[in-house]
Amino acid sequence: MKFNTVVVYFSAIIGASMAAAIEERQAPPAPMPPAGAPPGPTPKVIPVLVGSPTREKSLLFYPEIVRAQPGDIVQFQFWPNNHTVTQAANVQAPCLPLGDMQPNAVHSGFIPGVTDGSPIGTFNVQVENTEPMLLYCAQGMHCQLGMVMIINPKADADVQAYKMAAKGSQQNVPAKNVAGGSAGRIPANLALPPVA
Repeated sequence: MKFNTVVVYFSAIIGASMAAAIEERQAPPAPMPPAGAPPGPTPKVIPVLVGSPTREKSLLFYPEIVRAQPGDIVQFQFWPNNHTVTQAANVQAPCLPLGDMQPNAVHSGFIPGVTDGSPIGTFNVQVENTEPMLLYCAQGMHCQLGMVMIINPKADADVQAYKMAAKGSQQNVPAKNVAGGSAGRIPANLALPPVA
């Protein structure tokens, strides 16, 4: 699935007004351009579902592939159960945190999901470059069971290679500290509906 299709799909689901409300509330203020410089593009907020209330879909990121530009914000929206978004060191260490080597690597900490209509937990990550970012859930065996994704993979097939590497991982480790983004909450009616 190409990124444009995903954006159209998400826009159709949440509607333009909801997307604008999420972007308005969640996007950090953009730096002012130098005098006389043409205005730059407004960063996009790209929602990603983390988990789902349905048992069959509870161990997934949706979508598993995100294409983002520097400045865009990937907003992880947490559904049941208790999950993390943790940046992996590399495909050779698919379920080990990069945060042990780079303190500002992405790690949301454990964020429990809800289904009772109360606000949804989020973790916003601002994309800094177009290099691939491998992410996994550090809860239990979630990484080994395929709960992984990639922001800006070199090829779409890379996510399947990452899943295969994760399946053979001997351990699943969270990072020591929350880093690389900001936690928050949004009203449940502004979150993407979970994948059924």
